[in-house]
Amino acid sequence: MRINSNADLITFLISLLVGFSVSVIYDVFKSFRKAFKCSVISIVFQDILFSVIFAITTYTLLFIRVYGEIRWFVLFGELIGAIIERKTLSKYFNKFFYKLFRAFYKFFILIRLIIRRISSLILSILNNYKDKFAKISCMIKKKSV
Repeated sequence: MRINSNADLITFLISLLVGFSVSVIYDVFKSFRKAFKCSVISIVFQDILFSVIFAITTYTLLFIRVYGEIRWFVLFGELIGAIIERKTLSKYFNKFFYKLFRAFYKFFILIRLIIRRISSLILSILNNYKDKFAKISCMIKKKSV
């Protein structure tokens, strides 16, 4: 077991940042749920995805900084970083991501509405000329026979 206080201090500060970042990622999931009214199955899937992201992030930090050893100060740093984010900036991140998701939702609804209007316009134009196209095709068939 190695002891290097400078490296351990840097690792602790990085773990604070990782905990803060993971908590921001959780805010993204939380805002997504609020913006789109997710089903229970969707929420379970999101929780599993978040857990996988958290596990990979923690494992990578442990592997790179402390050679795969489970060190208490790394896990403690992640916990403290997450608590700091939850108590200070979480409500602002939640509002920001919620507004962002709602803006995307409204944008895609607008695009869908435009596409529907254009397609209905094209179909109505084609329906208006349907009889003329039928007459022309009959005339072509008669001439070819």
